[in-house]
Amino acid sequence: MKINVLVVDDEPLARARLRRLLSNMVDVDVVGEARNGQEAIELAAKLMPTFILMDINMPEVNGLDAAAQILANSRAQDGVSAPSIVFCTAYDSFAIKAFELNASAYLLKPVSSSDLESALSNATQLSQIQLDALEQLTNQVKPSLSIQSDGVTEKISIDKIAYFRVEGKYVVAALATDSGGVEETFVNYSLKELESLFEDDFQRVHRGAVVNKEYMTKLIRDDKGVTSIELRTIRAKFTVSRRLLGEVKKCF
Repeated sequence: MKINVLVVDDEPLARARLRRLLSNMVDVDVVGEARNGQEAIELAAKLMPTFILMDINMPEVNGLDAAAQILANSRAQDGVSAPSIVFCTAYDSFAIKAFELNASAYLLKPVSSSDLESALSNATQLSQIQLDALEQLTNQVKPSLSIQSDGVTEKISIDKIAYFRVEGKYVVAALATDSGGVEETFVNYSLKELESLFEDDFQRVHRGAVVNKEYMTKLIRDDKGVTSIELRTIRAKFTVSRRLLGEVKKCF
């Protein structure tokens, strides 16, 4: 049986990632993409997908409001089955437990292939009560990132991540320690993906580094006109590119 999927996210990079993961799955067909909740509502009525992969934080109409409208539209049409909606968001998965919602209806970004396959196999339709509860929870929790190290996968709150930086062909995350240093570990995401995913909490300071805004403490300009940024609680400093200096200043 063919599974028709509508991908909804305001970030082109996020949509491309989901499309790429779905392309490797048997009997799965991406029938459309939407950039916001309003487009999702319109395309859901037109395309009648089996599943909708829905971001939550989007401009104009967010994912929760769009999901509620899509479910309402389906109920208003006799004989039309509502699509199963799988939320794809950066918010920490502990909200799932408090929400008492089947985990397959809530995926943590960046979405993994195995989690996505499980979601498409197990997702169920959501009620309006569940949508209302989810909206409250996502306003109360901080996003997190799954990090693998020595064969162990751990979900780390972004409050603990001081920065991401490029090292050769790879990206490392710096986890702040109680002693005032950092522990660096490789992550399986591009700097561009991480910048897009955590744009509310992180700021790119130059081509090879994205810094947690909460760790920024000082901007220092030397006698050669080069500006650097210092991070609190850890011994780290980054040069700020001239192109990004204006955006970095807005973080103070």
